[in-house]
Amino acid sequence: GGGPEAISPESRLLCAEVALQVGRIQLARSCVESFLQTRPPKNQFLVRAYYCSGRIQEAESAQQTADELRRSLLAALAVMQTGMDLAVSLGPAHAFLAYNGSVHFWSAARPLLAQHEAAA
Repeated sequence: GGGPEAISPESRLLCAEVALQVGRIQLARSCVESFLQTRPPKNQFLVRAYYCSGRIQEAESAQQTADELRRSLLAALAVMQTGMDLAVSLGPAHAFLAYNGSVHFWSAARPLLAQHEAAA
């Protein structure tokens, strides 16, 4: 049939990435969780799912207090680090994924660095 199960797992991830770009955080979370429930193989799509999950956590942390923000961002960074580790393990052909992860990681880490500077 043409039900939701007919959608490829990769399409679910692409939906999550686009939803995140347009600020539809809940839709992004639903799509990435749906993708991860398919138990995807260790490939570029799983790496991208880790990055997307971390970016979702980062987006959800926007309205939190300083302490909650720190905890949320550290959790987001841990998910992104998992993606970068997987990207590196996939070999040189996937170096672009490690670079992309570093960009996402830096974006999520910046508020923590600003918080640290303000406290110093």
